[in-house]
Amino acid sequence: MDHKERAKKPALFSPTLVLLLVLVSIFSLSAYMALSAFAPDLRNKSNGSNHAWSRSAIGLAAFVHLLEATGTKTILSRSSVDAGRPSHNLTILTPNVFQNSNDILNATVGKTLIILPKWRAVKDIRNPNWVTGLGPQKADRIAKMISEIIKDEQPTHDIQFELQVQRVVSKKSKTQQPKGYLSNTSKNGGKLYGDSNNKKTPPPKEEQQADITENAAESSIATWNIAEKFGDKEFVLGKIENLQTITYLGLVPQIWSEERLLLAKIPDKEIYILSDPDLMSTVGAADILNPAAGIRIIEGLAGKDRTVLFDLTLHGFEENSSLLRTILMPPFLTATLSAVAAVGLMIWAAWFRFGPVSRGIRVFALGKTALAINSAALIQMAGRETAMISKFAELSKTLAAKDAGAPNGLGRDELNKFLRRTAHVSGTDIDYDALLQQTQSGNLTNNEAIKIARQLYQWRGDISGANRTRKTPS
Repeated sequence: MDHKERAKKPALFSPTLVLLLVLVSIFSLSAYMALSAFAPDLRNKSNGSNHAWSRSAIGLAAFVHLLEATGTKTILSRSSVDAGRPSHNLTILTPNVFQNSNDILNATVGKTLIILPKWRAVKDIRNPNWVTGLGPQKADRIAKMISEIIKDEQPTHDIQFELQVQRVVSKKSKTQQPKGYLSNTSKNGGKLYGDSNNKKTPPPKEEQQADITENAAESSIATWNIAEKFGDKEFVLGKIENLQTITYLGLVPQIWSEERLLLAKIPDKEIYILSDPDLMSTVGAADILNPAAGIRIIEGLAGKDRTVLFDLTLHGFEENSSLLRTILMPPFLTATLSAVAAVGLMIWAAWFRFGPVSRGIRVFALGKTALAINSAALIQMAGRETAMISKFAELSKTLAAKDAGAPNGLGRDELNKFLRRTAHVSGTDIDYDALLQQTQSGNLTNNEAIKIARQLYQWRGDISGANRTRKTPS
């Protein structure tokens, strides 16, 4: 395959297709890197756990909206304490029973409210935002978690670590429901049923509460004592299934009834413990008195300038810093976009400015073409164009006769007749005799001589058939 055939063969990929593939690749890589950097922000935040993003029965998302409606500024923080947090008056932690006490205490900043867990629940297969109830947590697990928190924060031998987690449940209910039944929110507020021993317990019909921890006689907690910071109005709770309180001699009571503590404080520390999360959870909001009591607690702890921070790092939402994430966020995003635009402009300029690689030109060319060019340059330098045109006409006649196959031994007149006959057959419109007379004129200019030479060259090609060969496609 010669050079001409290789040049005529179509390329495997057109430049437009190559450019399109490059642009698609760059876009795909950029999208993958951006999604990788912000993947934690794009996942489902309402995962059914007991945190401020969760819209499940045990979540606090509804309570956050209620706080904002009452004028309390809320911050849902994914930043660790070491990374720095916005200014706030109260930190709220919502750990689970398996949380490490050191992790809980490391998340405390200033005045902190720790909301104890209460319910055991798993995700509902029908909706990832819902949960299916399995009943209350085991009391000994919660007691162990509180003990570890207090001992790590207040290692004083004078405090008596005698802890009880007590629950009050409803009795004299008639309708039976399966263990851990989570009722429809449209009927009874999405309450979660189940006792501390994981027995089947129906939803209550008559709210007669009894202390199941001590197996006392049927009674109810009708009056709560409250600290001065919560005002002088009577503290009232709504209907709460399995009301959870603690008894701990080492804690400072804030809201209590006899030995039962609903809200307590670690001595000499600004760390408060709320025993029952249903004052702020969705399932407790079935009775409006419960979130109202929760808002009253927040207002009493946060003070006048109420800015409350809900910690989300304990539930795996901590915001991890990375170089890729940093350059894709303000204020570095502007510099990143500028750099990308500069690179794009450089590629665009290079694509249209530069063509194929140019080959170096030899100082002294080789071959017949170079010899002809050099000879023509010598004739032009000597100014011999007009003097040599007549001889070039005679040479063209001799070469044309040879190429046309003229018989040997023809005289001058016979050769002229042969060439005229051949010219007529070839169909050329150039008259050799007229060109020969012009060459014999003594007043030709260089341009006229060059023009005659080109016509003679064309006439010779027509006579010999060389011009027809060049015009025929291969």
